[in-house]
Amino acid sequence: MLNDGQTLLVTGMQRSGTTLLDKLLDQHPAVSLLSQPFPLLLIEAKRTLFQTLGHAPPRYALDPLFRETRYAPDDLNRFLKEFRIDRRWLENVFAEMRDFSGQYTRFPSPQLERALAIFQPGPLAETLIQLYRLLSSKTEAVCYGGKETLAEEFLPYLLDQGIKAILILRDPRAVLASLNCSEGHRFAGAFKPTLFNLRHWRKSVAFALHLDSHPGFCWFRYEDLVTKPWSTLDRLTDFLGIAPFARDTFKGGIRDRDGRLWEGNSSHGFQAE
Repeated sequence: MLNDGQTLLVTGMQRSGTTLLDKLLDQHPAVSLLSQPFPLLLIEAKRTLFQTLGHAPPRYALDPLFRETRYAPDDLNRFLKEFRIDRRWLENVFAEMRDFSGQYTRFPSPQLERALAIFQPGPLAETLIQLYRLLSSKTEAVCYGGKETLAEEFLPYLLDQGIKAILILRDPRAVLASLNCSEGHRFAGAFKPTLFNLRHWRKSVAFALHLDSHPGFCWFRYEDLVTKPWSTLDRLTDFLGIAPFARDTFKGGIRDRDGRLWEGNSSHGFQAE
C-alpha cells in the first residue's frame, strides 16, 4: 500500500461549496485533491452492504439516514472493515462511471490502466489511499485526496483508518435555492423533494457535531469561506499541517487541475459558489 503523506476526504451536501473548496485546496502546492473522481465507489460499497444484509439497494444509496432501521452505524463500520475490493470489482465500477455525470475528474484510459495494473486489493480505506496517489499528477504533494458529496456516513470508518476529513456546511436556505432554482439540476441531478434535501442537510450537521472533537476531522461554514477566505484557508492548512497559502495564489483566478481558469458552478450565474 502507498502510505507516504496523508490522505484527505472533502465532503458535504450538494451545493454546499464542496467544488469551490476542492478547487481552492488543489491549488496549494502540497495538496492533490481530485474532484469527485470515483463517486460510484462509495455508492457501490453501500449497495453491497444492503445486499449483504438481504435488503434491496435503495434508489439513493447515500441517503439522509432519517429513521434508518435496516442497519446500524456499527453494521456499516464493521462491513467496511471486512469488505475487500479487488481489481475486477474496481474495473466494473470505473466502467459504470463512463456515462455517469457525477464523476467530475476523469482519467485517460492509459493512466487508469496503469493505476489498476499495480493496484493492490484491500478494504475501502486502502483503496482510496492507493487511487488518490496513483491517479494524481502532482508529484510534489504531501496530502492526497478527493472530494465526494453526501459521504458523511463513511467518515467514522475513514477517520478510524487514519484518513483526514473536511466537511463544509452551508445555510440550508441557500442550499435549497441552489438545488431548486435555475440550473441546479445540472450539478445535483433530478429534482428532489424539499424534505429529502433538508434531511440531507441535517445529516451533515449531525456528523459535524458528532465528530467535532476528532483530531483528524475539521468542519466549517461556506459563508466563512467566502466572507473570510484567508483566515478560513489558514485554518484548513493548519489542520493539514502544511504551509499557509501564498497570498498571491489566486491572483490570476481559481484554476482547475489542468490549469484552466475555473468559472465556477453556480446555479444562479455568479462566479464562485
